[in-house]
This record gives sequence, structure tokens and C-alpha cells, in this order.
Amino acid sequence: MFAIYTFGPQIVGLLGLGVGKNAALGNVVISLFFMLGCIPPMLWLNTAGRRPLLIGSFAMMTLALAVLGLIPDMGIWLVVMAFAVYAFFSGGPGNLQWLYPNELFPTDIRASAVGVIMSLSRIGTIVSTWALPIFINNYGISNTMLMEAGISLFGLLISVAFAPETRGMSLAQTSNMTIRGQRMG
Repeated sequence: MFAIYTFGPQIVGLLGLGVGKNAALGNVVISLFFMLGCIPPMLWLNTAGRRPLLIGSFAMMTLALAVLGLIPDMGIWLVVMAFAVYAFFSGGPGNLQWLYPNELFPTDIRASAVGVIMSLSRIGTIVSTWALPIFINNYGISNTMLMEAGISLFGLLISVAFAPETRGMSLAQTSNMTIRGQRMG
């Protein structure tokens, strides 16, 4: 997510927005949707729940990235719309990365587990930010978007298989949850 945001102007340029004013405008619109996409998850966390929010977000992010990879020479507005959908729905996982891990681990290991998860997240951010321009250069923008869709699809499948619902539960209750018969913490 961070790599896409960081290289947004170059990516939208390669997808047909060119350089200059159109690329800058496209990036402003996408940035606006990244910001706006953080608001609904904050409002829906306790009504819709964490699991549906995570699964729905990954599904829409995967779809948007797949559209960017599969449709060559799409118009400027379709590029902006697909990126806007991606940006908007990235707010779900973006917000949940701070809340969800704290709910999933027992108190005795919570701080360490969350620390490890956040460290892995930051390492992933570093690697993806470093690798994105290399992938674009070596494989082209369409294939890179499809690889990113694949990464998002992987997140979706992991969420469908393993993400428990913690809405309305206390930390004591979530700490004792199991996944397929195994205690999570």
C-alpha cells in the first residue's frame, strides 16, 4: 500500500495519465481517496465488525488492482477510478493493523506479538517500496499491477481462512479464541 502511494505519480503516468498536470491531478484524487478511505472503517469497526471489513477491503483492493493490470490503455478516468477504489478500500486494513493484533493475542504476550507483527509490516513496506520500481522496470506496469493484485488476493484468502470476528468481545474473550482448534496466543 505504501509503495503504491509513494510511487503514485509514476504509476498513474505509466497507466496513461502522462506527466505533468494530468498525473498530478490523478495523484491528488488518489491521495484524497486514501484519506477518505480511513473514515468509514473507524465508523464501521463496531457495527460491521473486523472480519467483514477486512475481507471486503481486500476483495475490493484486489479487484481494483486486477482492473489496472488487465485492461490495457484504459482511459484516464478509469485509471483514476480504479486507483480511487484501491485507495478508498485500503483504509480498512490500514486502520485494522493497529487494532486487530491487540485484540488477538493474550495479555502475557500481547506487547511482544504486536511488536513482531508491526516490525514485519514495516519490513514488508521497506521491501515493497524498494522492489516496486524494479518490478515495473523489469515486468511492466500491467504485470506489476497483477502481482500486486495477487498479493492482495493472498491477504484476502488468509483473512477468509483465519481472521476471527472480535466485535463486541472483551480482550479476555478474544485472548482465549482458537483458530481451527489451536489457541491463538
